[in-house]
Amino acid sequence: MILFKIEIHSTIIMEFCDGLDLRNFINEHRGSKQFINENLIFYIILHICLGLKEIHGQNLIHRDLKPDKLFISGDNIIKIGDFGISKQLQSENEYAKTQTGTMLYMAPEIINGEKYNNKVGIWSLGCIIHELCTLNFCFHSNSMRELVDNISQSNHERINEKIYSKQLQNLIDLLLIPDYKKRPDINQVIKCVNNCINDIIMEALTIVLEKDEAYQNYLIEKSIEVSLDQIHINILKREYKCSEIKEILTYFSIELPLNYIVFSFLTERLGFAIGLGIVFLLFFRAI
Repeated sequence: MILFKIEIHSTIIMEFCDGLDLRNFINEHRGSKQFINENLIFYIILHICLGLKEIHGQNLIHRDLKPDKLFISGDNIIKIGDFGISKQLQSENEYAKTQTGTMLYMAPEIINGEKYNNKVGIWSLGCIIHELCTLNFCFHSNSMRELVDNISQSNHERINEKIYSKQLQNLIDLLLIPDYKKRPDINQVIKCVNNCINDIIMEALTIVLEKDEAYQNYLIEKSIEVSLDQIHINILKREYKCSEIKEILTYFSIELPLNYIVFSFLTERLGFAIGLGIVFLLFFRAI
């Protein structure tokens, strides 16, 4: 009998990213004490979101998403790597239970031993964005118990509002919602990110246009044009009103006594008897 020994070797082919990883990028800025530009942060966020969209579309949970696993290619594209502890779900309704990953980026549901889905990646993204803004970990503590409580309650410091926009802070707050049922999915996150970018662009454009003399002159001219149109409308309204008044004032053109004018005016419209009665009433009041 001849026995054959079969050895199966699996090979993982990984792409070379000569820009190192996002951890080095953050450390460089921390070392130089220079905050990362907000436009660059949104650029990084969009790349991570597109990667997560592809991953979540395959019902895959990375489970260890953090700056160390985000690689920068030579053409400055951010790519998600190292799927060593990732989990493939059978459907969108399936949940995972294994507690694994790096605690500082773990979602509350994993830390508390609850079931979880791919929304744990959304939480990790919130931690990463916060770290990009502060150059420090999102959650701090003096003990493990305190760290667990801070993560479970999403107790994190606010980013510097003098450097970053309120849209960026609102995005972080949205991603770091402790209840995963209320936390957005990746499609909602992408939509939110796009809205944030649009708001920031419009704010920046407004500031530029406020300083643009030509644009301000255009607004003034447009305002004058609208005002002239309104003046024309008001004139037409006044002319119509004047025509009504003129019709009434024709009774005064004969320069007759007031009593007779009232009599004529009312006789024409209300009848002779009523007009006569009012004339007598005015006459006796005058006496």
